[in-house]
Amino acid sequence: LMFPRLDQDIKYIQNAIKKEKLEWKLITVTPTNNTIYQCFAYMIYGDLNQASNIKQECIHFMRFNRDILGSNVSDKNIANDEINIVALCMLYKVRIRVFKYNMEFNRLDIVFDRGVDDLNVPIILLSRHLDKYY
Repeated sequence: LMFPRLDQDIKYIQNAIKKEKLEWKLITVTPTNNTIYQCFAYMIYGDLNQASNIKQECIHFMRFNRDILGSNVSDKNIANDEINIVALCMLYKVRIRVFKYNMEFNRLDIVFDRGVDDLNVPIILLSRHLDKYY
């Protein structure tokens, strides 16, 4: 599970993972405008430093697949998180599940589940925090 590095919240996420007996590894990333690409770089290539390559591949894919992605794709909204995630799912043939920590119930809730519907594709688990970073 990829999570933006906000030290005060990491312990809550670790406890939720432990409580739910999930065999997940928590990877923290520094929150930036490229966090989604850092997450994909780690999950696809095992290297956070590949984020700029992931971003360029995503932008290229989105520009040449506007007909598939829908009329919402334009040069103005190409940085939209949801559109990027859908494009990245299609590009890398994966499914994405985004979790958000629910402090009230001390659990991880699925807030986004999109991508390839094939059960044999990898599922990338990400977290959304403070409604900004993945």
